[in-house]
Amino acid sequence: MIIQIDNDTKARIAKYGPAKLFGDCRERQELAEEELTRRFDEVWKKAISVTIDQAESSRASKKSLEMQLTPRESQFFDVSQEQRLFTLENEGLRLLAQLRVDEDKNQGLLTQLWDSRRSTINLVSSAESSTWRLVCQSPS
Repeated sequence: MIIQIDNDTKARIAKYGPAKLFGDCRERQELAEEELTRRFDEVWKKAISVTIDQAESSRASKKSLEMQLTPRESQFFDVSQEQRLFTLENEGLRLLAQLRVDEDKNQGLLTQLWDSRRSTINLVSSAESSTWRLVCQSPS
């Protein structure tokens, strides 16, 4: 699939995206849109493009994907778009991409890119899952 990204989206993601990918957050707030776009293009080429292209549409429920986002981020979660969850091992990041995909699934427009690991809880076994439910249900 060919993934396109408009310059406004590139600049927004480079400005507010993960520091591990785009550098110091304070510094990025001062950058012009052209510099943010250039930075996004560098990171896209170096770290993201191949991985996101190989990632499949997430099989997780839309609700479980949305729950991995902050309340502010979830305002931009669109259930009508395709979500792809993937990991950038070298950076230690788990990202959730949102794409508006054409009917033939030949082209997609990247609309969002979130760091999804911030609010994710991974339960390894059913015993651990049962323990987690008990802890959550017990009175304080």
